[in-house]
Amino acid sequence: QGSERWNMAVADQAGDGAAMMHAFGCAARLSITPQTAPRTAALLERASRDAVREANELRAYYKRRRLLLTESGPTCVTPDDSMRMSFDYPSADAARGWTWALVLAEILHERAAPILARGRAYGESGVVCGTHSMSAVEAGRLVASTTLTVVRTEQAYADAVVAARSELTALQRNGAMPSAQSCASEELLVTQPIFR
Repeated sequence: QGSERWNMAVADQAGDGAAMMHAFGCAARLSITPQTAPRTAALLERASRDAVREANELRAYYKRRRLLLTESGPTCVTPDDSMRMSFDYPSADAARGWTWALVLAEILHERAAPILARGRAYGESGVVCGTHSMSAVEAGRLVASTTLTVVRTEQAYADAVVAARSELTALQRNGAMPSAQSCASEELLVTQPIFR
């Protein structure tokens, strides 16, 4: 609690599109927002919506209570009624974050490794915050991977990837890059295992 990794986990709990684009900015080496990259934002939201829907169906089946409701210890969030009523396994947050990582890695394939590392860390922020178990995070990534395998068979998805790649290539030419100093700090955090 109070560490830099904790602070990253707190920021990752926001979960809205703008916050997630910011979260992946260093890994992508690109400052993107829903306003500067609307096609990319729309693609990411559509793809992750499918994964989250699948994760929520499984959560309703397994009905595993969240860790912060059953275990003691510090958490990044104060549980509200919606959190008390939602379940842990699989993590919809991890499914969403991993979907974003997979899609962004496909669009910006030259940055695939750091993008996927950030996607892994995004899901693990739920473990750091005490909102999800590690098995829920791993299951969330599996849901994202399998769902996206189906989504990738659709022509509309392929067309959207081409449009997003063109959009982000134009942003790269304009030099829209995040701070090198903040990115260096983040890269160190992302490579650190959360269990020692």
